[in-house]
Amino acid sequence: MPGINDGADVLAALCERHGQPFPWETHTVRTASGGMHLYFTAPPGVRLRNTAGRLGWLVDTRAHGGYVVAAGSALAAGGAYVTVYDTAPAPLPGWLVDVLTVPERTAAPVPKMPDLDQRHAAGYVGAALRAEVQHVLDSRPGARNHTLNAAAFALGQLAAGGMLPSTLVVDCLTAAGLTVGLTAHECEATIASGMRAGARTPRGRAA
Repeated sequence: MPGINDGADVLAALCERHGQPFPWETHTVRTASGGMHLYFTAPPGVRLRNTAGRLGWLVDTRAHGGYVVAAGSALAAGGAYVTVYDTAPAPLPGWLVDVLTVPERTAAPVPKMPDLDQRHAAGYVGAALRAEVQHVLDSRPGARNHTLNAAAFALGQLAAGGMLPSTLVVDCLTAAGLTVGLTAHECEATIASGMRAGARTPRGRAA
């Protein structure tokens, strides 16, 4: 997907949204699949948990009770975990501690899917919005963040081209994401990263 290719891109978008630099200056390992593991020291007095997608699509964290494959490990099928920045782990940035320790809003009611007005209900735009929302509603566990990000990318292109209001896209996709069991924080981060990427290649009415 243009603009958002991996977890590093998603984390960079999250840093930009919070007005923070990307936390490069820490111990870093390249995984066998080409991803990255960034190591940080845990904040004193705080017990962080393992998360999957809470910071955004493709970004997981491992803390108390979790583990990662260590640098130097090799896979039988090929590939190895390699240290690419050999320095001591830096303290986990405070703003990330804040994001990771905000309580999940599990009791929030699922919102009603917004209705399309007459202008946006007909034709290609309405069909595209309904189709992307349905893709999210039909998504299976393990693929829901990915599907939501892809839907936000496609609809973000239309919003950037003036074909759909961004607020309508966000409201519809958020309702769909909450309906399939994603948290409000997961929906917000995933939709924002997908729409930001889609806005780089807008699609509008033909001249």
